Amino acid sequence: MTTSSRPFLVGLIILDLFLSIVALIHDWSAMMKIPFYLWDFIVICPIFPLLLAFVWLQILINKKADDFLLALAAIPSTIYLIGAIIYYPTWMVVNGFEILHFLQIFWVALYGVQGIYLLIKYPIARFWAGVATVYLLVSFLIQYLTDTYNYLDIVQIGPTVRVVEYIVLAVISIILSYLVSRKSIKI
Repeated sequence: MTTSSRPFLVGLIILDLFLSIVALIHDWSAMMKIPFYLWDFIVICPIFPLLLAFVWLQILINKKADDFLLALAAIPSTIYLIGAIIYYPTWMVVNGFEILHFLQIFWVALYGVQGIYLLIKYPIARFWAGVATVYLLVSFLIQYLTDTYNYLDIVQIGPTVRVVEYIVLAVISIILSYLVSRKSIKI
């Protein structure tokens, strides 16, 4: 890492912490309706920017992030960007256009693009990429069973459309995990 990239990394850490805190404040009332033990699988916007901030901090200090943290931050951030591009427009087709939901696509893009960059720049051990993918698949199942996508109430969207969308995200998750992973695990 060059000295000139240090301020940029610090800026990303601050941005991600800001995104996480603002999302936590904005989403708090919705989070209170979700059982605490499901937060890790339903809550998206406060968690992944925070994980990305930790990844950037590790890169700033060590020049490389831990594979587990990198996988858990970058793969879901990327997949949830794809999910936002799928789900928010679907929701708006059923419920009508809302500027807030439209802008949330860009909110997720702020951290989803970071996930894409990290996946391109840093290969992840196949095991940890698999762990992140299993986490996503469990998350999709829980979100489907609770009729939510993050906090977005998607019950008005037909169950067949929801199943197809989750299957598409699951397939993309598995393919992405395979493409960005390397075979060896360095412990």
